[in-house]
Amino acid sequence: IEDPGALESRLHAWAKNEDDRALVVEHCRRVPPRYLVEVSYEDAVFHLEMFKSMRSANKEVVAAVRGGGDLVDIWVVSTDRPKRFSQICGAFLGHGVSVISAIAYTREDGVILDHFRVAPGLDNAGDEVFWQKVGTGIEETLQGKGDFLKRIEAARRRIPRTPLISRRIEPEIRVDNKLSDRYTVVDVICGDRIGLLYGLSRALADLSCDIHFAKISTNQGLVTDVFYISEVGGSQVTDPEKMLNVKRLLKAVAADFQESQR
Repeated sequence: IEDPGALESRLHAWAKNEDDRALVVEHCRRVPPRYLVEVSYEDAVFHLEMFKSMRSANKEVVAAVRGGGDLVDIWVVSTDRPKRFSQICGAFLGHGVSVISAIAYTREDGVILDHFRVAPGLDNAGDEVFWQKVGTGIEETLQGKGDFLKRIEAARRRIPRTPLISRRIEPEIRVDNKLSDRYTVVDVICGDRIGLLYGLSRALADLSCDIHFAKISTNQGLVTDVFYISEVGGSQVTDPEKMLNVKRLLKAVAADFQESQR
């Protein structure tokens, strides 16, 4: 974990010219405070290089793979649009990829920086060619290329619905407006399986909720997901009926994903 001031100072030292320095100032001013604490210097520099690549190529999205084999890190930098997080998760599902952990940040200008630690899933080689295909698939999905829903349905038919944990866990959903003065915080605890994160994030999107921050962790088949969400206009979800609907739908999704058969 970095000290916020120390990270910003190191990024200024990284800058090679005035354009780099302007990029550092812009980035540090627009990222949420937790980013400056949680993100390493190496990752922050990686993000700045991704921004430079996006701007030079006039692209709205870049998905970059770091590492290789059975456990890799994928960073996605993109302009924000409705359902972005669920689309990324859907792209992973379309390739049969299992999300081990994830953390999502949204800058003040709407740019998203999402980090996923992923495994190749069943029947995937996990080699360099495969991960390049996954990265390209994410970019194409966020650019609206190809039939996104068709790929999702094909993946659902192909991937076994066997849960990744042997015992059944009753899903637990908490919706709280006291932990943050700006966002509604949603906690989800349930058993894991491939595609679960897509199901949960798609459910929130279908309820017209924006995901501003997400932290996903998986441990021995048990998932603990935290979503900081808001209404589309940016306010907390305060309507009692909608809060109840969030709990009901997420619980239904989590429970369904623990069943071996539909």
